[in-house]
Amino acid sequence: MLWSTQSKALDKSQKIPIGPEAFQKYFQSYAYDEELCPGTYVEFTSVCFRYFHTLVHGILRIMTEERKTIKELVLSEYFNAPSIIIKKFEELLIGAVTHSSRKEDENFDREIADELFRPNRTTFGMSLPGIDIQRARDHGVPPYNDLREKCGLPRANDFGDLIDTTPYPAIVKMKKVYKHVDDIDPIVGGALENNIPGTLMGPTFLCLMVNQFLLSQKSDRFFYLNRKQEYPFTEGQIKEIKKASIARLMCDHTGVQKIQKQAFLQISKRNSLVDCRHIPAVDLSAWKEKWNVA
Repeated sequence: MLWSTQSKALDKSQKIPIGPEAFQKYFQSYAYDEELCPGTYVEFTSVCFRYFHTLVHGILRIMTEERKTIKELVLSEYFNAPSIIIKKFEELLIGAVTHSSRKEDENFDREIADELFRPNRTTFGMSLPGIDIQRARDHGVPPYNDLREKCGLPRANDFGDLIDTTPYPAIVKMKKVYKHVDDIDPIVGGALENNIPGTLMGPTFLCLMVNQFLLSQKSDRFFYLNRKQEYPFTEGQIKEIKKASIARLMCDHTGVQKIQKQAFLQISKRNSLVDCRHIPAVDLSAWKEKWNVA
């Protein structure tokens, strides 16, 4: 039951990166496939999902329930220093769901691009983008051109062929770094693609992410929508599970009292800040068993 409600909460968050069009196209129906092997594609875990490091801000905001900033923390000063989380957990959480993310593009905040895991103010830090590039190489992920072709795009024979997905200035930059189009690292080529309208990524990463999300759902025999498992949820129980949300999860398990209904989206007129009492909750009475007493 707990996993099912968490799955539904995460299920809703899938819409944000892949966009409503892809979500409507691929995730409106569900069918368990016992022939699929549950797991994750290395292209997803080592490349595609790492792309979202570009969204990371170098500032952590400590905020009140009224969404007023108390203090701003420089990220590099708090790597491997979890005591601030223990002391200011709710305030940091409020800051995280209130503060906007960075734009999804090829640029990274200096705090993770140059200062990652820096032990003190007098030494150099590591580069998260550099680690992401090397991770894919270490894990044997195919180059960008292979992934692009696997996702149905025409294989590029030279850098000029990338113009169908990638802006010209980005192509010029890659041409200066790589000798051949087949040498392009997957996270570099994917990150430089033009975003598909309504999504946070270009066509190659969208393809990889949709395929991973589909595999995660259709290969899971305990997925909450699977009607073929031994003890499937009733229609009433599924109705309750669909009420689950990240916002409700935060309300139930932290000291946060107010939050927007769509916690991963910024506060706005359509996504206003509300008291936790107004966030729909799962009614556990749907699981109440009826006993026939003789």
